[in-house]
Amino acid sequence: MTLNFRDPAAISDYTVTVFTGDIFTAGTNADVSITVVGENGQFDLGPFSGAGQVFNQNSEDNFDFSSEDLGDLIQVRISHNNKHGILGPFDDAGWFLDRVEVNQTDPGTGAPRRWICPCGEWLATNQADHKTARVLFPSNALTGFWRADDGGYYYLRKQLNELWWAGLSPDGLQNGLTFCNVFRGRITGQAVEGRWADVPRGITNRFGTLSLNIEMDNNGDPSRLIVTTSAGGFPATTWKHVPAPSVVRDLRNVFDRVIKNQTQPLSFDNESLHDALKPYKDTVSIIGTITRDRQLDIPNTNYPPDRARDYVSFMCPGNDHGDGDISFGFLVDRTQLDEIPDFWTDGWFHPAKNIRDKLDYHDDHQALNGMHCELIMFGRTGKCGNGGSHYDPVLLPGWGEQEGNSVLINGRPLNGKVAAGATELESNKWSVETLAGLALQVGNSELGIKSTRVRVTGPIVLDCGHGWTHDCADEDPAGPDTGPNQEIHPVYAIDVIQPKPSNNVTGTWATFDGGTCYFRQMHTQLWGLWMRPFRDRAYATVLNGSSGTDTGGRIRLEAMDIPLGDRADSNTLLLQLSPDQISLIDSDGQVVMRKMY
Repeated sequence: MTLNFRDPAAISDYTVTVFTGDIFTAGTNADVSITVVGENGQFDLGPFSGAGQVFNQNSEDNFDFSSEDLGDLIQVRISHNNKHGILGPFDDAGWFLDRVEVNQTDPGTGAPRRWICPCGEWLATNQADHKTARVLFPSNALTGFWRADDGGYYYLRKQLNELWWAGLSPDGLQNGLTFCNVFRGRITGQAVEGRWADVPRGITNRFGTLSLNIEMDNNGDPSRLIVTTSAGGFPATTWKHVPAPSVVRDLRNVFDRVIKNQTQPLSFDNESLHDALKPYKDTVSIIGTITRDRQLDIPNTNYPPDRARDYVSFMCPGNDHGDGDISFGFLVDRTQLDEIPDFWTDGWFHPAKNIRDKLDYHDDHQALNGMHCELIMFGRTGKCGNGGSHYDPVLLPGWGEQEGNSVLINGRPLNGKVAAGATELESNKWSVETLAGLALQVGNSELGIKSTRVRVTGPIVLDCGHGWTHDCADEDPAGPDTGPNQEIHPVYAIDVIQPKPSNNVTGTWATFDGGTCYFRQMHTQLWGLWMRPFRDRAYATVLNGSSGTDTGGRIRLEAMDIPLGDRADSNTLLLQLSPDQISLIDSDGQVVMRKMY
């Protein structure tokens, strides 16, 4: 079917073609909305009602419209309202979208232009990640995902005559830990000239210039980037446009696949994380202090210090050697948490009120704003006795994993560097003295010791226990009979906040919404990568500017979102630096960043 929305007064004609997949029940009766986002603007289409007219299984539906020239395509946003058919809940609104193609008649030359945006996923509340919206990126444009011959993942964004990117080393679940570079250049024809710099998410510390040539395929689409000249030791020479790596979107599906170890000699199978943990919200970054208060314990583990730390020894220990978790008590900075926009309204699998009530509750057994935190040792799918699966891909960071698959401590992989006390605190429980050399210190006012202030990243869950009942006590603020059960589990990263006053911006900064900005200052030049934590694709932004570009002593920064995240904005910001705080100011207000290290 073709629907026409063309305006004779507009200067550019477009056709959006939506391909519904050819699998059982792929079509939808829901109302579908489409937004075409280009470098010059965007155009909204819909909502269009399925209702048997469009979006049927194995269908191809065209939507014609006219607008000002939107420029090169950046992304297509597509969603539906989950409206069921005449049979109500029995008439499923789920939709399997194969791809979207955008065709334009070039207003200057009259030549056709085409962008292909693959999807191949369900938009459904009962499939995959249970989401009814997708952000699709073109597979045949400069904007998108590229692999280079240094092995790196490069996320490119073309905006008018500029090219921006962030390049991250492939380290595992959490990338960019070996090298992380950002680039900004000017496009002239098929040539690109620009500057680049490493930022301190990685360990390399280089900067320089690059000249590139854009190679086109037979369809006139960019297919390769080739370095013509470089300075500063840039590691790559060639890039290829490839499909972005797939991810398991829904945390609940991940929890179903990650296996806990076999702690009883007569166990016949292994539980999954989902058997004991009920996910409430994926990927939060919360600031607070390490504490020992009522049932919140000092950092400890139930994994014997003298036991081997390889996966087989962990997975098949027998003799009830514990699950290998590292646990600690955490008092949430509730003021900062409640100031995070939309924290209590967006992204919850279950009612946020249950968690809020548990944080608000306190008695002789539960601390006000207390949260239990646990690092898992391994996050894999391999079961005990199935040696071939022991090296299946890692799905969640663990303290026993290596490099990008490991829990991060101050941005660096923990890599199993856990120093446990030699003496048991109690049966099968040992204190954890340091993580990668850093102590998570519990305060002692009599000795003048302050509690370690940290930012903890991971999902919020309820620990529902083991056995047949699995009592989650969702609506009981006091928790089940065993006590409070709100947790960050598993922990993806811990940042020990230890700012050192400095007039240099270089370092790692925390934003109020849980993001992290990695700044590199070189004389008058400033580069940055501002991104969300593991499993959160809300945004990723490259920043670049020079000091002395604002009369108020502030630094003028250009900010460009890249397709490492779903947002596709650009902006001009003013950076104001104080000893331990950055303010990024735009027309809508300001974002405050605080230095962590």
